[in-house]
Parts: sequence; structure tokens; C-alpha cells
Amino acid sequence: MLYVYGGDSCQELSKTLKIDDNLLSIVFSIVSDDRLPFCLDKLKNHIFEDKYNNYHIHVLGDLIGLPLTQWRVRNYLKNELSFFAKDRNIHIYWYDGDKIRDGNYFFIHNPLHIDKISHFDYRHNELAVENFDASTKEINFLNHRAYPENNLLGKTKKEVNYIFATIAELPCVEKIVCPFIDNLQIRTLPKSLKKLDLRGCTNLKVDPKCIPIALEKINLSACDFIEIPDYVYDLSELNTLFLYKNKLEINGVFKIPKNLEFLSLYRNKINSIEFDTIKLKKINLGANPIKKIIISSATEGIELGLRKVNCEELMIIHDHELTLEF
Repeated sequence: MLYVYGGDSCQELSKTLKIDDNLLSIVFSIVSDDRLPFCLDKLKNHIFEDKYNNYHIHVLGDLIGLPLTQWRVRNYLKNELSFFAKDRNIHIYWYDGDKIRDGNYFFIHNPLHIDKISHFDYRHNELAVENFDASTKEINFLNHRAYPENNLLGKTKKEVNYIFATIAELPCVEKIVCPFIDNLQIRTLPKSLKKLDLRGCTNLKVDPKCIPIALEKINLSACDFIEIPDYVYDLSELNTLFLYKNKLEINGVFKIPKNLEFLSLYRNKINSIEFDTIKLKKINLGANPIKKIIISSATEGIELGLRKVNCEELMIIHDHELTLEF
């Protein structure tokens, strides 16, 4: 049996796989920010319900050049599937999705790595519900599972609004981590907030009036944005902005907050971009179909990330020292 969850690259890989009555094969790609394209229980149900001698899980992702320890989904899956390995033969095959998408068939037939899942009785470490008080500085909505999920999942909009309204009254909260939840609406935030992590929140809506002007860092990666929210430009104290793995199309001047130092636009749809920078120290433009970069008004050297960029077709115009990272 063969299950394919993904686009053209997954389909191409699936055509090369062996079909066997004693083998269940599952093919999928890791989506934005190293997340599975479906609920983890769906994968578990395939392994639990379907009776085969062998289970082969084929995973495509943006993996090449990264050490195994940084393949976050790998550790999640090894832990979460370990219980099933007691009476099942489970292997996970890891592939470079970009190479397969580009038609490099060597990478279809040669996985980057293969894991044989070993059995152990893995126990979830659930995050206990905290009683936040006036001294609370950080709030993290992720649970402590090997494959972390947001504790707000399953709550109603009314419940979510109440939780954020309660948090907004706390005087010392400086950091909120609330990723991986769809259709999140935020209407209130603490005035003391400095760091906000909302990566992987598709169909995200934030009331601009509630965003504290003192915010220094915001992660809006993997939110399926096709354009940058207007409220970002008004954050005068912002020094770090993550917008990687969205669907931003930029062809021209890119306006940035005046105090921004670190910017990631990795894996978007940027063809050409022009920065009028003052304090910017590091820009990541990797994995974009970019052809032209103009950097001006820099006051010091800048690091420019260009991993997975076709540099043969790239023109870079700059008036200050530039360090390239590939």
C-alpha cells in the first residue's frame, strides 16, 4: 500500500518506490518550519491500523547541509513512533526535497539518511497549566511532547480571547511563544512585551492597536503571508524580524523598520530587492528566485545569506563591506 501526501516532488519519488503486499509506504514533505503536513495522529493511525510486515516512511525536506541534530522532525518522529516498533519494522528515509524538485534524480534514489526505529515506551511530558502572576516574564503555549503542539488547540475563540486578555493584564511579561495554531486572532497583548513568536500561525490576525511599540523581536514565519502586515513597519524599536517560508513577492524597494538589525526572508518568492539600510547587520535571502539585490546606506558590514540561491544569475550592488554565506 502507498500513501502520498504532497505535490510534484512527492509524486516523483513515489513512482520509484517498490509496491509490495507486505509493505506500507508513506510519502510526504515537511512543510513550513519543519512541521508535518497533517496531524501526527494521522501518521500513527496508518501504522497502528494497517497490518504489514514493513513500514517505510519517506520524508522530503530542506535538509541538505544541516547536521542530523538539527533535523527537528527526525527527533519528533523517532520518539513518537518508537512505541510501535515493538512489533513492527519501521524505517524512515530522509530526502532533499529541493534537489528532487529541481529534477536531480540522484537524490531520489539516494536518501540523505535512513533511520530504523527502535522500540522504547516513550511517555509524553505534558506542560502543566501554570498560574501566571504579576512576576511572570515568559509565556510559552507549546506543550512538552517530542512533537510540540500549541496548548490552545481545541479551545474556542472566546476561550483564546479570555486567555490573551488575562495575559495582557500582567505587568512583567516580556516574551510570548504561541506558534503552530491556525486562525489565531489576537486582540490584546501586554504593554511590556518585547518578543513575540507566532511562526506557523496561518490565517493570523493581530489587532495593530494592541502591539506594544517597544516590541523588539517578532517571528511571523510560515504564516502563509503574501504581503507583510502593515503593523510591522510601525514597530520603531524592532531589531529582529523573521519572515521566512512565507509567500512574499518582492520586486523593488523593501521598507524596513529603522532600528532593524536582523532580517530573514528565507524561502519566499523574491525576484529583486533593494534595501536602504542603516543598522541592518544580517539579511537571509536564501532559497529565493532572486536575480538582483541592492544594498545602500549601510553604516557597517553586512552578512548576506544566499543558501540555495542561483548565484550565476545574481547581481549584487552594495556600497559597504559584504560577507556572503552559502
